[in-house]
Amino acid sequence: MDKDWKSEYKNQNCAGGFNLDLALKTNLFNTYQDNTKSYPVFVVVTDKLSRAVLDNDFADFEFTFPENDQFFLLDKNGKLKAHSLKDNPKLELPERKREFRFSETVLEYKLNNNNIVYLPNNQEPSILLKKDAFEVSDSVIKEKSWLSALKMQGQWTLQTIHPEISEKEWLNMVKNSFTSKVMTPVTSYLGSAEKVRHYFV
Repeated sequence: MDKDWKSEYKNQNCAGGFNLDLALKTNLFNTYQDNTKSYPVFVVVTDKLSRAVLDNDFADFEFTFPENDQFFLLDKNGKLKAHSLKDNPKLELPERKREFRFSETVLEYKLNNNNIVYLPNNQEPSILLKKDAFEVSDSVIKEKSWLSALKMQGQWTLQTIHPEISEKEWLNMVKNSFTSKVMTPVTSYLGSAEKVRHYFV
């Protein structure tokens, strides 16, 4: 900077959004950890959701919202609009997909350590973490093994809720994917704006 830095600083025209992504992820994580018999309903109050810092989706966090995958925008006219956490959160849901219901039931699953995990009541299979920390050794990863794929999904889920271990675990997850010949989010790439989906083959 030169000696004119003060006037340059005063003349800056700053514009930004708000970190809605971090706020949602923090609250989803806290709710998942708390294991209470209630769940949050997110209502975002803004007239410019397009300016929010927001990921493409929260599909990796789906296990933290088994009740409902919606959040709501309260616009400047006081109108409540439904949005999806799983798919394009900045876009308003079409009318046929909106559900302004807050009575969805979940299934309660008790773990051996007396902790409770809540699962969606939707007749679909679920993958849950029995421990908040674990390691997957090289010896348990087998080629084209369903059990290996489940263990790797557990690795992915664990680093989703504990991003502080991501850097350390990333190489292991890549190595396990190649060893097992099972595609995972760390070995998937699509060169477009579409969501990366993981397929177990």
